[in-house]
Amino acid sequence: VQLFEEDENHQWTTWELLGFAAQMPLSCAPGERGSAQSHRYADTNYLILGLVIEAVTCSPLATAFRLRVFEPAGMSASGTYCSFLELRPGAAPPLSRRYVYQLEITGKPQHAADSFAAGGIVSTSEDLGCFLRALSGGFLFPIGGLATLEKMKSWIPTPVQGMSYGLGLMRIDLADTAGCLSGRARRKLEGHLWGHMGFGGAFAWQWDSPGHPGDGAIITGTTNNEARCNEIMVVEVMKALGSA
Repeated sequence: VQLFEEDENHQWTTWELLGFAAQMPLSCAPGERGSAQSHRYADTNYLILGLVIEAVTCSPLATAFRLRVFEPAGMSASGTYCSFLELRPGAAPPLSRRYVYQLEITGKPQHAADSFAAGGIVSTSEDLGCFLRALSGGFLFPIGGLATLEKMKSWIPTPVQGMSYGLGLMRIDLADTAGCLSGRARRKLEGHLWGHMGFGGAFAWQWDSPGHPGDGAIITGTTNNEARCNEIMVVEVMKALGSA
């Protein structure tokens, strides 16, 4: 932590970050993995996965993203994902103003954990919707289709009540009235959300609620603020869908 604070403008490489991670103690014994008590979210895993993708595809990660995710999902070809990652990887995000409370940090060096395969991708709510629709339909998996998606939904409970984690996906059980979202709703919400949220307040959820008017609704957006949660925004959208 001291090294990070000493030079806040240093552009940390993926291998530098992995070097730090390799020196840290295990979060739990291998035999304890899979329990709520042992769950630890780690961006480091995504950094490793990005290196694996580059090795398997023999291409830069940004190119693999474009060919295997962005284009098949019908996402933007310019201005957001592809041009930012491939043509201007060191430039400030072209369509985003980013804040920590009232402090604008647009164009500032990214958070050390918010880079490469661990995040740092510029997007829009519309593009996030395209991505989640393609993901939920199995269209991003040429081999396996929806069966691959079901494997990603191998949920493991986390210490956060009502929240589980799969392979790169989060699930929030809305029936858990004390859970992270239901506790804010002040009314009963049915079903569950699955998807993800991340740095900058961005989120992309699919609301699966059998028999509910909002069944299968996709909810995307961002607060553009690393210090403000998006939970209230998501709950208000679900309440509006439920009363429609």
